[in-house]
Amino acid sequence: MTGGRLRAAALLLPLLAMAQSQAAARAAEWPREVQAVYDGLKQECRAEGGKFVADRAAFATQTEVTNDGKPDWIIAYAATRCTTSGYSAWCGTAGCVIGILGSGPTGLREIFNDNLRDWKVVAVDAKRKGLETSVHGSVCGGVGAEICMQTLVWNGKKWAVAKQRRSTDA
Repeated sequence: MTGGRLRAAALLLPLLAMAQSQAAARAAEWPREVQAVYDGLKQECRAEGGKFVADRAAFATQTEVTNDGKPDWIIAYAATRCTTSGYSAWCGTAGCVIGILGSGPTGLREIFNDNLRDWKVVAVDAKRKGLETSVHGSVCGGVGAEICMQTLVWNGKKWAVAKQRRSTDA
């Protein structure tokens, strides 16, 4: 590179970095309903006299599980903790609390709040997505150590079990 090109590149690098930083900040913004859940947890913790510790990047995941083409949000409560409540206030043998804020005509609203060991968005068929969950073995008639897999599909009013299987595999 010539001296002129090097100087131009040196001038552009800070501008590119600033643009990337602004894009990252916009990406980190949540809808008001997600922010309200986060703020509520923080207020509860502080009211108990604790320090609120959170992993903002792991707290909320934008996805689409209601099959309406609008963004939904999955809240991982285990990404937060309060120093007065111990480390696993949101987790136990049944997994960790997950909340889902589903899109609707007036914004986001909570459509799911339960313990899950794991989850992922899956294609149920050519037109619909669902939520594949790993839950406590007792849900499938087994014991807690067993794995119960359920695929849930949102029908606009409630979650329906599209598929369920039980396994003792780790």
